[in-house]
Amino acid sequence: MTQLATIPPEHPLLNPLQLKLMTPEVRALKTVLKQWLWTGSTGGFIQGTPRVGKTTALRMVGDQLTTRTGATIPSHLFSVPPSDKRSIAMLYRNLCLSAGFELPRPRQTNSEMLLDTFYHYLMDKAYEAGSNRVVLFVDEMQRLAIGQIEAFAQLHDMMGIEEVSLTVIFTGNDIESDGLLNAIEASERRHIQGRFFTQGHEFKGITKKSDLKACLGQYDTLRYPINTGATYTECCVPKWFRNGWRLQHLTDEVWEVYRDYQRQYNLRGWGMLYFVNAVNVLLLDYLPKHGADNFSRKMMNECIKVSGLIPSMVRPAG
Repeated sequence: MTQLATIPPEHPLLNPLQLKLMTPEVRALKTVLKQWLWTGSTGGFIQGTPRVGKTTALRMVGDQLTTRTGATIPSHLFSVPPSDKRSIAMLYRNLCLSAGFELPRPRQTNSEMLLDTFYHYLMDKAYEAGSNRVVLFVDEMQRLAIGQIEAFAQLHDMMGIEEVSLTVIFTGNDIESDGLLNAIEASERRHIQGRFFTQGHEFKGITKKSDLKACLGQYDTLRYPINTGATYTECCVPKWFRNGWRLQHLTDEVWEVYRDYQRQYNLRGWGMLYFVNAVNVLLLDYLPKHGADNFSRKMMNECIKVSGLIPSMVRPAG
């Protein structure tokens, strides 16, 4: 298979982590976050299967949060790193590192110093935006120890004294984070549950044909460079695109191929990482080599096979 030499190396098609599609699920998440913020919620949690696109979605909507009057609500995205030492001090340290602070060695700092550093960072974001509200996204929440949740309550209380409201939104893989949620509910930390975990949302991948159609259609409209360049589909198969062919035209055939996998492996949804991998192989390799008018279900089946869906995500039913 050959790859088009005319596509610049920085193109989103060649950098899947940079390819951001405004999917129906991303729009739904944006609506949920707006509802939570506009009703004064202090927190919530978002769950989904691994590689479904949660983190990318947060990056997309994190800078689009506003109040009822249209004022910007600043946010910060923190991804909990894997750690053998799951203490509050280590959490504060990792929060500071996520904000770009250069810190001395752990023995030269203490919890109060680290908490104060991150607290002022959040307060500065509120001040710079002219906002009395800040959102902190905590990704990979399944890596947290139950005792570390208290750290976010402390931040919330400190900012509240200065009349700045902190909303903490936790996100994580569904099965793994269930353990933390159950532990919070069963423990004596009901104040934590009431503050951050009374509202939840399930983030899904592509679950129906209309989702797939919307995603494929964006390859036909998104451009690189933005606004001035060719569409993603056009840069891969320019001749067919000029003749009116669109990737979205394949919706029915692609859906049927995916449905075979869904039935065989009992999939809840098509995770965005694996969808993007499969479509990129189709656009960059198969269609330029064989021609868009020679697309076949066998071709799409091969694209899904090399996308990583089977070894990384699925479990055979039964």
